[in-house]
Amino acid sequence: MPTTDTFLGWASLTRAINEIKSPANFLSNLMFRNVETLPTETLELSVISGGREIAPFVRRDAEGILVGGYDEKFVTITMPNIRIKRAMQPSNLLYTRRPGSTIFITSQSQSSAMAQYIARETRRLFDLIANSHEYLASLALTGVITYSVTDEDVFTVTFPRDAGNTVTLSAPADWGNASPTAINIEQDFHNAKEQLADTVGLAPSICVMSQSSALNFMANDQVRVNIDRTGVNVGGITRQSQFAENGSIFLGRFSGIPCWEYNRSIDVNGTPTALIRDKFVEFICLQPAAEMIQYYGSIPDMDAIQARQFVGRIFSKSWIQKDPSVRMILAHSRPLPVTRRPDAIYSLKTNV
Repeated sequence: MPTTDTFLGWASLTRAINEIKSPANFLSNLMFRNVETLPTETLELSVISGGREIAPFVRRDAEGILVGGYDEKFVTITMPNIRIKRAMQPSNLLYTRRPGSTIFITSQSQSSAMAQYIARETRRLFDLIANSHEYLASLALTGVITYSVTDEDVFTVTFPRDAGNTVTLSAPADWGNASPTAINIEQDFHNAKEQLADTVGLAPSICVMSQSSALNFMANDQVRVNIDRTGVNVGGITRQSQFAENGSIFLGRFSGIPCWEYNRSIDVNGTPTALIRDKFVEFICLQPAAEMIQYYGSIPDMDAIQARQFVGRIFSKSWIQKDPSVRMILAHSRPLPVTRRPDAIYSLKTNV
């Protein structure tokens, strides 16, 4: 009889699940390409800010003046904990015929079918975790990451921003106004550039729009005349001529900034939730100086006890439950996206 032991050890499963690529990764790949794994379950988070004061002048041959560094606020955070599992029934592993397989299967084809079924179940766990990663990345754009734990508290991580980095347009300048002469989208983009230059000394690399903002944006006469639809490459993301697998749509370059629509929603505790807030446009600095980092906390597990703890993105393992007889498969991840310079993001609400 075929055996699953060779590919269901924790080392094999962990390696396999970390090699899966997910389409649900537009924001994660865009903002948090810098990944760090931690040897602990906690993160000492520091948020960096700094004014625009000048260096003092001194007399010739005089002693140097001691100056302060960036302002850093430290807080210790226990990493979010994602731990999910699936039960694989013996009947599914042994007797369920896969599409395209023969009616009377051999032991070899049965083994192949089992491997395919296990790969599909592993992929399901990975996709759920990838959706959570993307959701956390979308929350990081807002400056506040909030998540709840069943039968426990609601946890909140705040990345404090300058008040000028969140702006709401009001009539008659809001993008949904029926009178287009009152709308000046080019000025709105200019204001975003000025604010980011003033707070972090960086230029916006990209802007990402909700569906509602993108519709108003593309309907504007000023945009139609001035938008540049030629190819662009930002952070490894290239122009898309239609709805892409990762949910993004390239709109064009306006006022020197590549513009994208991202209208994907995910299910959060039974509620469809847009990854870009409705009516919002997010201007994001992607330069290394923006210091956006995806952290992963360590995962202590008895099955990986040789290394004392698992340090990486996702840990996976399986085991047999005797009665009822099922093979359980588990995936465990502890992600936290961090914007160490929160003012590198400018949020514009285009309609009240």
